[in-house]
Amino acid sequence: MQASIADLADKLCATKLQLREWTDKTCRQMRQTAGLLVKVVGHDDLTRLKQADVAAYVDTLLAMPKSYGKSSRDASRPLKELLAAAKTLPEGQRGLEGPTINRHLTHLGNLIDFASGRGLRPAEALNLTTLRARKKGRDRDDRAAFTAADLTTVFDLPVWRGCRGEGARLEPGTVVVHDGLYWAPLIATYSLMRREEICGLMVADVHFEGAIPYFEVRPNKYRRLKNTQSKRKLPIHPELLRLGLRDYIEAVHRLGYDLLFPDLLPASGTAPLGDQLHDDWAPALARALPDASGQGKTFHSIRHFGNDALIDAKVMIEWRQDIMGHGGVSETDERYRDETRLARKLNALRKLPIMTAALQPGQITLREIVAKKIGRRSRRRYADANVVRRSDF
Repeated sequence: MQASIADLADKLCATKLQLREWTDKTCRQMRQTAGLLVKVVGHDDLTRLKQADVAAYVDTLLAMPKSYGKSSRDASRPLKELLAAAKTLPEGQRGLEGPTINRHLTHLGNLIDFASGRGLRPAEALNLTTLRARKKGRDRDDRAAFTAADLTTVFDLPVWRGCRGEGARLEPGTVVVHDGLYWAPLIATYSLMRREEICGLMVADVHFEGAIPYFEVRPNKYRRLKNTQSKRKLPIHPELLRLGLRDYIEAVHRLGYDLLFPDLLPASGTAPLGDQLHDDWAPALARALPDASGQGKTFHSIRHFGNDALIDAKVMIEWRQDIMGHGGVSETDERYRDETRLARKLNALRKLPIMTAALQPGQITLREIVAKKIGRRSRRRYADANVVRRSDF
């Protein structure tokens, strides 16, 4: 095998995909890391890499536009062009964030390990650890939790109360559009699932055949899971059923979709589904809580709020771990305790405060692109189109 950085990245991705250890998204990130590294060092030979090359790579990440990697065109743009564009941006829009830099270094470390296992090594031993960005603060401080008042304000928006139409979700009216924007925050509130877990749910992941309806959180073709313990079953909260979740699922299923929220499918077919949701969620959150960004409040803040609520309700830690998809605090918890049964989880989730009591269920209304199967298109801006009601199809 030759020492081509690009070829090694391709081989590593093919191996990981075959072993089902990586997703297409992880492979795209790996190839992005390898491609940028080649641009920075000016050659495609892993055996010529030195510590100074890796340091230059990190320096380049710190000088790139923050938006680097979000456009498919970035991979083909010359490095000089990218850096020149960054210099024209405000300071706050330059330089990748610490977690993103660390992700690049993790991929680079994986590439070097893969090459080493095949007898190919850099020109000198590389120390990636010293180049990693240090984490500031504690995990619990990464994102602030919503308050009950915050969530009440969010769910009082026209998105959930009634809007003017599909293209005017934040303007008061009489239409409630049932899509990812409507359901994902509700599901997060009453199941405490992660954003990507929700957005990547398939119709087959929702079960109504037993005494307790439940979501099955498992890897599928639309997304992977964060870790092994993320694979779990979560009962469907009665409030979601009251608001018509089952009717929505049946409507989507009748149309032949396998993804629960087909409106989140990206035009390119590659972007994370959660990023598609963010395009609609961010303006809604800013309207409800103008200072949310400054306070560090995001979609994840819903999950943070729910976990705090379960703690306040004195739900035992083992039940909370199984609901949140966290590992046990000890080997005994992790290895010998069965996953908390659905009935216990439902009992725990019923202790969450009901933030949507004022919302009224109504006829299921799907987005036009879903109801008419128009297909994928750019989600940057939807036209102000008429919505299609379930009774119309």
